[in-house]
Amino acid sequence: MSKVKFHVWVPLTFLIVIVSLMTYTSSQDATASVEVSNEAPVVTSVTTYDQDGAPTDGDYSPGAFSNYSINCSAAGTDANSGSDIDTVFAALYHSGKSSNNAADDDDVHYTNSSCEIYDVSGVDFSANCSFDIGYWADDGAALGTNHWICNVTAWDGAFNGSNYANLTIGAQRGFNVSSAIGFGSMDLGETSSSGIIANVGNLGNDGIDVMVNSTNMSCSTGEIWVDNIRYNVSDDAWAVMCTLTEDNPETCDALNVSFDLIDCADSCGAFYTNKDTYWRIAIPSSGVDGSCSSTITFTSKDGEDPDT
Repeated sequence: MSKVKFHVWVPLTFLIVIVSLMTYTSSQDATASVEVSNEAPVVTSVTTYDQDGAPTDGDYSPGAFSNYSINCSAAGTDANSGSDIDTVFAALYHSGKSSNNAADDDDVHYTNSSCEIYDVSGVDFSANCSFDIGYWADDGAALGTNHWICNVTAWDGAFNGSNYANLTIGAQRGFNVSSAIGFGSMDLGETSSSGIIANVGNLGNDGIDVMVNSTNMSCSTGEIWVDNIRYNVSDDAWAVMCTLTEDNPETCDALNVSFDLIDCADSCGAFYTNKDTYWRIAIPSSGVDGSCSSTITFTSKDGEDPDT
């Protein structure tokens, strides 16, 4: 009986050991997952620079008859990753005459739809938005209601973030006068029979009026008094035209009050607005001879401009 019991229990013991080992050495893989939400980018700052890369400090003075560039540099973050930024776009517009989403207009609104994205590192990114501005773009004061705004928007494919900077574009009242005012050869006692044209062109971004003054004409012999020269915006008789003076340049309302030479508008290119002025002279009946000359000074001032 003892031998029989021995042969029965040994195999059972062996089988139990095998089953126990197989249970503790098996494994399975489980997949872990989570959906991380997309955060909107944040444009933390916008700074404006001129075409030479110098900070404008919110104030830019354009040159006469000279197109220029304004650059808006933006810094921002995207909490997911700076590389999430898909597009950066910007609008530069006159706050008193346009708005961020308005159509482009060379006087008051410019758009850059593909700003340069650079310096992407971690959650940070930078962008530069450049605008080519016509010299006639309207002026605006940064502290008033008619300043310019550069609004920069970063887009990550789902959300966007924006920020802006204010900018003064100063008034430019540059102008030119087309040519010398030459009265030709005249006799003693003669008065001009027709006006000599001096064309005034507006090379700035604001309407202008014009003031003029001069001195006596110096001749080879003698002088011609300054008030012998007359001028106006129409070719009238010498006696009814404005009298040129030496000390007071504001004696002709037709030029210094209501000349109102508006600035150019909408893609002027190589052109500018202009108006004619007419000039006549009365030669004294005696006391002068030879060549006579003087300098007539034109000065611009702020004028009415329906576009302003």
